[in-house]
Amino acid sequence: MGTYAYSTPKKVELTEFIELTEKKTKGGANSLCGQKSSTICVIVFTNGDDKAKLDQLKPVLEDFRNDKISFVYIDA
Repeated sequence: MGTYAYSTPKKVELTEFIELTEKKTKGGANSLCGQKSSTICVIVFTNGDDKAKLDQLKPVLEDFRNDKISFVYIDA
């Protein structure tokens, strides 16, 4: 097993929410929140200019920065 079991998971650390578009969901295993994505996807729905709730949720991004979770938003 070696040091693999004890190593920190390698994940791009996100400090921002990413807008989820149809194009970003297509792309196989590297897609964002797609069918073959290997990460948990947290989706926040915003309404037009109401992006203030994303700023309120930024501390959550820091709490889960080493986990395989994608934080995205959809402008509905």
